[in-house]
Amino acid sequence: MRRWFHSDLSQIANAPPCITFDAGPMGCVRPDRVNTVLFTGEDGHIHQLHLRGGTWIHTDLSLLANATDATARATTSPTGCVRPDGVFSIVYNGPAGHIHALQIKEDLASHVDLTGLAQAPRSLGTGHRITHFVRGDGVVVVIYISDPSHFRVNQLALSGDNWVHSDLTELTHEQRDLFILNAAGYVRPDHVTSVIFVDVERSFQNNKGIRELALASNGNWTSTNLFNSPLTPHPISFRCPVGFVRGDGKASVLYVGFDEGIHELAFVVGSWIATALSDAANAPKFTTKFGSPAGYVRGDGVTAVVYLGNDDHIHELTLIDGHWLHSDLSVAASAAFGVPFAYVRSDGVSSIVYVASDKHIHELALLAA
Repeated sequence: MRRWFHSDLSQIANAPPCITFDAGPMGCVRPDRVNTVLFTGEDGHIHQLHLRGGTWIHTDLSLLANATDATARATTSPTGCVRPDGVFSIVYNGPAGHIHALQIKEDLASHVDLTGLAQAPRSLGTGHRITHFVRGDGVVVVIYISDPSHFRVNQLALSGDNWVHSDLTELTHEQRDLFILNAAGYVRPDHVTSVIFVDVERSFQNNKGIRELALASNGNWTSTNLFNSPLTPHPISFRCPVGFVRGDGKASVLYVGFDEGIHELAFVVGSWIATALSDAANAPKFTTKFGSPAGYVRGDGVTAVVYLGNDDHIHELTLIDGHWLHSDLSVAASAAFGVPFAYVRSDGVSSIVYVASDKHIHELALLAA
């Protein structure tokens, strides 16, 4: 049986303490194929740990981009995106609900206040998710929820050298009052750009309230209720659903139900099929403290879901031969708990990064086959 290996990346890189938000650190592969972990320090700066020559090295990206004044301090965890033009873009919430971006290409780094630049509505700020990704049509976007006077799904899109704001709620004709806390975006296997969120008003009704705003090939946004079964548990409103593409090519939306279990909506033959993953794998329930489940395809091609359980352990659900199986990774690696983020490194290693109680960034690594 293959083993997960544990490392304290902060100790290796002599990095500063990480501050914990609802989301933890993020791992990704930079445009130069360097493995990178992004996090917010207690100083409000965006920090990077990158793997070079077999060791982890620390860099203060806020200092590098001259974004150290009080108006540019981070109040959420960062999220990164590799843009088609080769820029490594990192976005985060700052004071007064402004969304900021650090833009890095080779040795040059710059800072931009995206909210001010696009004259866009303020975001909900601390504790709320921002999604930064490349849409199916190649456009770089930032998705967020606007401040409590609006509760709208907003998009900042990079058009040429300019950032342009759109209200996706208005574009999909969702004109009634909404109460939305988080939204997440991803690209489905059919290249449709999808933004998903829990509509709290509907989550207490029979139609459950997970909605998808989808960008069709004709450039129009549409709104759809993903629930087809009245027996599917309601989603918890303050836990953001997340979307990803499974190893078998199916679109998957993960969410936490009121039963505190991990649930999946998978797009199969034109319909969204619900599965109670925690029950199917006989796995522990989700923690009620913070975070969301994370889905990805491991370096060995296995579809996996990782999450922090109610026992404060990191758990993994894997899809093997059509069945969901459970593993307790904290026991397997003798490692402490934290909100996990999963990705595949450029060397094929499956990596789960998290912040433990010591405020250090830790990694669980499954070596490539």
